[in-house]
Amino acid sequence: MKGARASAVGVSQAVQLANQSNGVFIDVRSHEKFKGGSIPQAKNIPVADIDAKMSTLPKDKPIIVVCEHGRESATVAGKLRKNGFKEAVTLDGGLRKWIDAGMPVSGKH
Repeated sequence: MKGARASAVGVSQAVQLANQSNGVFIDVRSHEKFKGGSIPQAKNIPVADIDAKMSTLPKDKPIIVVCEHGRESATVAGKLRKNGFKEAVTLDGGLRKWIDAGMPVSGKH
């Protein structure tokens, strides 16, 4: 039976997950794009590395997967859920939506 949680969350929901549930932001874009600007505290694991690095992620915390527009992250979040990460979600609209909402972006990595 599937959980009641949505597979995509908006910016304010993502912030709540991070602040109230110790959620972890995972940015699945390339290292180059990540260095150009990302959500502060986000961990960069490019799509190609997700299988190899999956075991380093916490299964007991929400994981908010982020990409540029929300398409690649939806695929990764689905893969994580299939592998036991029940609280893996995607940031609806990706980093673009985050920036459009006026949220902070860090470029210092």
